[in-house]
Amino acid sequence: MSLTTAAPLLALLRENQDSVKTYALESINNVVDQLWSEISNELPDIEALYDDDTFSDREMAALIASKVYYNLGEYESAVKYALAAKDRFDIDEKSQFVETIVSKSIEMYVQEASKQYTKDEQFYTKDIIDPKLTSIFERMIEKCLKASELKLALGIALEGYRLDIIESALKSKLDQDSTSENVKIINYLLTLAITTVTNSKFRSSILRKSFDFLMNMPNCDYLTLNKVVVNLNDAGLALQLFKKLKEENDEGLSAQIAFDLVSSASQQLLEILVTELTAQGYDPALLNILSGLPTCDYYNTFLLNNKNIDIGLLNKSKSSLDGKFSLFHTAVSVATVLCTLVLPTIHLSRRTCHG
Repeated sequence: MSLTTAAPLLALLRENQDSVKTYALESINNVVDQLWSEISNELPDIEALYDDDTFSDREMAALIASKVYYNLGEYESAVKYALAAKDRFDIDEKSQFVETIVSKSIEMYVQEASKQYTKDEQFYTKDIIDPKLTSIFERMIEKCLKASELKLALGIALEGYRLDIIESALKSKLDQDSTSENVKIINYLLTLAITTVTNSKFRSSILRKSFDFLMNMPNCDYLTLNKVVVNLNDAGLALQLFKKLKEENDEGLSAQIAFDLVSSASQQLLEILVTELTAQGYDPALLNILSGLPTCDYYNTFLLNNKNIDIGLLNKSKSSLDGKFSLFHTAVSVATVLCTLVLPTIHLSRRTCHG
């Protein structure tokens, strides 16, 4: 039979024996979702039990206080007491209360982490953020990992600026799955980092860590590595990439990576890379590709071989329009230039203006 009033249970909180108060709290916790309005009148007594260091079940008092504040819509206080409840607050419980508290806790942690990261990149190794808040954050990530929700765990860790968690999660994943699955996960992480992380220093840390993981895989995904190099604009990483390809004696893939760099990397990176590779005696054919000249030649050859300029149409346009009006003359002139000169010039300029 369900209770219609919490008065008898609330009266037990005034008893002297701790065992009676503990029983009362356990019973109140079972009905707090239905009778929270009445129980809220006794919040001072419930909070006093939590503040009493000699009381053995302080965490239960904190949990009840959290539920009452949650129903009152005072989420900051609800989170405060939920954190104080420690293990009494079960993040695995399927309820709106738990989902809201966890969501608010993660939100608060992310806000603090964003502030602290700019001051100290190793903030998570110190008790700068409330340890109770950190505990909820880490327990939630652990829950995601146990449920094989690695992408969700990585997303939460990214928001919380926790490179240590990302690294440990990836190491665990790489030890268990095939190379293709691992590459998919790292590509997912790279996409998140590039598109959602606003802090440039943290984004660079994620990209560099991903580069290290990819380089240590049995079968490297060089196209993904190339994407990291371009985003970081780091000639040193590009040099590592070509060294590894040279060790594997893969000239074809080296040429492909070189062409990709010419089409997407900055001119500064290419110039530094060419200088370093020249000094180390790399294949002149590879250096020629990195110079950008073959790419420009291919562009121009394609444009010239596939141009479909209708000279007759241009002449007809010129003769049909009244030459007295300079606007008509200019329009035909510009059309002629666009058809015959501009496109080849644009691609030819990549030799000197690339990046």
